[in-house]
Amino acid sequence: MNTSDKIYLPRRRLFPGRIGDVPRDGLSMWHDYTQNRGSTAQDLSGTGNDGNDNSGTIAGTPKLPFFDGVDDKITVANHASLQFGTGDFAIHVWQSSQLFEGTLVAKDDVVAADEWAFAIGTALIFVDETVLVLSGSSTLLNKGLFFCSYIRVGGLVKLYVNARIEDGPSASTTEYDSGDDMIIGNDASNHWFRGFIYQVYIYKKTYLSFQDAEQDMNIIYGRGLNQL
Repeated sequence: MNTSDKIYLPRRRLFPGRIGDVPRDGLSMWHDYTQNRGSTAQDLSGTGNDGNDNSGTIAGTPKLPFFDGVDDKITVANHASLQFGTGDFAIHVWQSSQLFEGTLVAKDDVVAADEWAFAIGTALIFVDETVLVLSGSSTLLNKGLFFCSYIRVGGLVKLYVNARIEDGPSASTTEYDSGDDMIIGNDASNHWFRGFIYQVYIYKKTYLSFQDAEQDMNIIYGRGLNQL
């Protein structure tokens, strides 16, 4: 981590703090980088998908969920709960970006098969096996705090910012069974994220409908806003 970077932290707690504050059904991973100490990002879902902090991004006191855009990332070892197959899943990230083309979350080994990346260019994007699947319209770069979501239900995908749809639905039946580790803050092509990543939620479950998935999303988003 570049120690010359200035760290600006929110004065008040922004996000759900208790396990019971978020929907638990299908919750495969929940990292809260405002809560961790040392070199391990604890998985609050109870699944065991802890992350390794490669360069002190989340270490120390006070809590520093800042990614410097140079070498900061969290690596989560591959696990069956992070392999989605062709089924339903959801990714939710609280973030505040400062650099163009930063990757939020990825399973990406450069080889096209099964790879994906949830990222920010000027707006929010999702890349599927090197193909741009969805692209948002809201400019997120240097614009403050945003809640970003990507959801697949029944072979269709949608992209959301602050619980409002940005793009989709679009067809997506790609099989995501990659054995790669999951990376937060970078991908194999070195699209380093610069800014704050506060929380990451991964859900792997069969949703009844998009409305079902959006209900989970709205709970996470609404409870975050209620604690501003």
